[in-house]
Amino acid sequence: MKITPALLSLIKTEFEQLLSALRQKHILIDTNFLIDVNRNKNIFSNLIESLKNNNCTLVTINGVYHEFIKGRKSLEDYITMFDYYQKIIDYELPFDPSVKENADTLIKVLLKRSSQISYTDILLLATLMKYHQNMYLLSKDKSDIPLFLFPVIATIPINSGETNYFYSIYSFNQINYEKELEKILKK
Repeated sequence: MKITPALLSLIKTEFEQLLSALRQKHILIDTNFLIDVNRNKNIFSNLIESLKNNNCTLVTINGVYHEFIKGRKSLEDYITMFDYYQKIIDYELPFDPSVKENADTLIKVLLKRSSQISYTDILLLATLMKYHQNMYLLSKDKSDIPLFLFPVIATIPINSGETNYFYSIYSFNQINYEKELEKILKK
C-alpha cells in the first residue's frame, strides 16, 4: 500500500476523532504498553502527549506496576523504571473490594472461554467494569481480552521503523455481561 497525502490526512482525522471521544476520560494502562513505551520512548511520546494534552488521565493498578518493575537487576535500573512509571502514569488506582467482586464474577463468566488470562489482566478488566462510564483500557492483548464483553472501540497503529505496534482501546459492554450472568444463574 502506498501512503498518499490523502491517506495521511485520513489517519490524522481518525486520530483526532479518537482523541475527541477520549477527552477527559481515564485511560487504564496495561503493562504491555508501559514496556513498549519504555523501550521506544521517542516513538510513543507523541501518543502520550496527545492523550495528556487532551485531558486524559493515564491510570493503572498496582499489579501493572509490579509487572512493569519486575526483573530489574540493580537499584539504579529500578529507580530509572520507577521514575519513568511515575512520569507516564498520572494516578495508580487504590484497590477497591468491588473490583475483587467484579473479578470473581468475571472469572465465572469466562470459564471455558479465556483460561489464559492473567490475574493482573482480570483485575484490569474488573477495574474497567467498575469505572466504565469514564474509563477505557489501552492494551495490545487481543488474545487475552474477551471481545464479546470488552469490545475494541479503536486501534492505534504505531510504527517504530522496525516493528509495528497495534494498541486497542477497549470499552465494557454491560448488556452482554448481564446476558452472560443470566446464563450462569440459569444453570
